[in-house]
Amino acid sequence: ALTYAALAVALLTATPLAGAAVMTAFALTRALPAIAARGVDTPDALRALAAWLERRLSAARTASVASLVAAAAVLGAVAL
Repeated sequence: ALTYAALAVALLTATPLAGAAVMTAFALTRALPAIAARGVDTPDALRALAAWLERRLSAARTASVASLVAAAAVLGAVAL
């Protein structure tokens, strides 16, 4: 759902530069777990990383929903 929401926000910005900025921010955010795993080279390190990411899942969900609500509010204000 977030992928489609990000794409919709990017398309609704109506300018290529703003749309590219939205999608770049989205892509970087999606890449964070992979970036965090770049130094993992043992099963124990992978388990530790998975536990660390799991502890932050609630905050990530909250940030995702908040960003979607903010984007919808901005787009709603622009549409009026």
